[in-house]
Amino acid sequence: KVLDDPGASTSNGAQIIQYHPNGQPNQQWNLISAGNGNVYIQNVFSQKYLDDPGSSTSNGTAIIQYDFNGGTNQQWRLLPVNDGSNFHYVIQNASSGLVLDDANFSTDDGTGLIQYQYNGGANQVWGFGPAGSAS
Repeated sequence: KVLDDPGASTSNGAQIIQYHPNGQPNQQWNLISAGNGNVYIQNVFSQKYLDDPGSSTSNGTAIIQYDFNGGTNQQWRLLPVNDGSNFHYVIQNASSGLVLDDANFSTDDGTGLIQYQYNGGANQVWGFGPAGSAS
């Protein structure tokens, strides 16, 4: 599964979901340096940014897309996973310290992504690759 802007939404507040890869721009993301070791993650289609709404520190908070605001709630740390791959990361929010999480290890298309305390589960590990390749 890949990160997906559901229905190619251009709305602030749309919850990011997981979905089977289809190569469309709503599943493509730009990593933009925040200049401090963190990155902003911008959707290619909507031009909106991965966002921890209200700088929440609560487990289970839905991760949304939102207009750029420059806050740490839109900054993410890419933490390499030592699994023999050069492309697997835990994605940690700079404001909350919580990580991007596929709740309950779901394999279903359309599952909303949340932030949660790091627990070492595979549901918190994300791969990166060129646009159009899902791995």
